[in-house]
Amino acid sequence: MSDENRVMEFLERVVADNAAAFAGVSTSLGIRLGLYEAMAGSGPLTSDELAQKAGLVERYVREWLAAQVASAYVLHDPETNTYVLPDEHAAVLADSSLPTYIGGGFTMLKALYGAEGALASVYRSGGGVSWQDYGPELAEGVAAFFKPGYEAVLVQEWLPAMEGVEDKLRRGASVADVGCGFGHSTVLMAKAFPQSRFHGFDFHEPSVEAARKLADEAGVGDRVTFEVAGAHDFPGGDYDLVTFFDCLHDLGDPGAALRRAEQALADDGSCLVVEPNVSAEPGENIHPIGRSFASTPAGRVHGAAELPALLPTVDAVVLCAPLTDRTRGMFDADALALLKDGALLVNVARGELVDTRAVVREVLAGRLRVALDVTDPEPLPSGHPLWNLPGALITPHVGAFTDAFALMTADFLRRQLDRYQRGEELHNVVLTTTGAEAGEQAA
Repeated sequence: MSDENRVMEFLERVVADNAAAFAGVSTSLGIRLGLYEAMAGSGPLTSDELAQKAGLVERYVREWLAAQVASAYVLHDPETNTYVLPDEHAAVLADSSLPTYIGGGFTMLKALYGAEGALASVYRSGGGVSWQDYGPELAEGVAAFFKPGYEAVLVQEWLPAMEGVEDKLRRGASVADVGCGFGHSTVLMAKAFPQSRFHGFDFHEPSVEAARKLADEAGVGDRVTFEVAGAHDFPGGDYDLVTFFDCLHDLGDPGAALRRAEQALADDGSCLVVEPNVSAEPGENIHPIGRSFASTPAGRVHGAAELPALLPTVDAVVLCAPLTDRTRGMFDADALALLKDGALLVNVARGELVDTRAVVREVLAGRLRVALDVTDPEPLPSGHPLWNLPGALITPHVGAFTDAFALMTADFLRRQLDRYQRGEELHNVVLTTTGAEAGEQAA
């Protein structure tokens, strides 16, 4: 039998949540209609004065103020019948230039609630709901929600934290901002680094149009382009930096987007991924930020410092990190030892990220399996134990994004066929047989 006190306690909490959901509409209206902005710094106002400042009908403004007082967003003086928006509240609801501004979180509510029918349908079918299935308020709200944070830390903290990236941007770099939305992140970088060139990509055409307008207004149109393109096939290559700002979790295939980023990067390029930091463990998200972001499919993005705790829990590891002083040898004997028996290690990044000798020992022991698109050393010598090691797959590392690739491939295929026709040994043959010599060489 349920505890009545606990029932009432929970009921009170849910009623408060319900009231907040109702009040969210009033808050969104206050942002869209400029009511908070009109009140900011104006001191006490009557409903008539506020209606005149905002160009609205007093009867509706009076009702809006009553709702705001009930939420304690606006303070009311009954003696003078005036209303005031405290400066501290204005910093959250009125001034979009401050990092504390959260208005976009309310203006996107219309689109989120409006998609309830579509969401209910895919819960039954297993499909998905595209951004095009939401109203325009979603893209507008998301852009407004994240913009203050980007203005506060993107150029000041995030980019300087990446090894060598800031210097490249000062000298002149090529940057792809994938999932750029309204272009706030792209334009911020372009304003800070005028020597570099920035390319924003987003599959949502209205967002791209808004981004182009923003770039023109900011005076950076000479070094910024925006194009409608998917995250899995955006054009270009040899980028010094590829960025994903708060968008990876929204993609239909985040893995394909990251693979495309790896292909599009220059040899010494870097990839920056910014994602909401919530836990993959539901019980750790019982707080306001967790409630807002726990539904993102990607869960949280873990830092490299968390690898020791994560490696024993996974069945496969795919390496697609750039080679830097910090990533060189990141999968050494100690890291490999943390992987569970039978785990698979895939390296599509750079050979020096992995300790080859340690890999040979682990695979020879039958504990791990590896698939290596890159190796250290590279090219792999013909007598190296990896060629004949059971549990190791070596694939040819091929770059296909040059004009010469098709011609070179056709020429190589022609020469191989000629050799085959003459009964000669073929070039670049990958042997798949195993032998005792693998163990001898590994030892």
